[in-house]
Amino acid sequence: MKEGNMSVENKVIWRLQMFFLFAFYAFAAGVFTFLGYAVYRSLTDNDHPVHAIVLAAVISVAFLILTSVMTMVFTVIIKEGQKKNLENGG
Repeated sequence: MKEGNMSVENKVIWRLQMFFLFAFYAFAAGVFTFLGYAVYRSLTDNDHPVHAIVLAAVISVAFLILTSVMTMVFTVIIKEGQKKNLENGG
């Protein structure tokens, strides 16, 4: 009975980790959408579009790096967790 509970717990933990990863992706998509809208508004209002474009470029690169690092971290955590479960017989 205890083995069945462990597999359910492992599935819940895996789903929670995937939820956090996709929630971060949604947050990053929101940031990119906001930056795109800021550039669009600065272009349509003729309000120094160069500043908005430069800021969007810098922030976009930073978020792409952060997104790739978060993906690598979560991938390693998930793989190590699955490896540990297999070693324990689960």
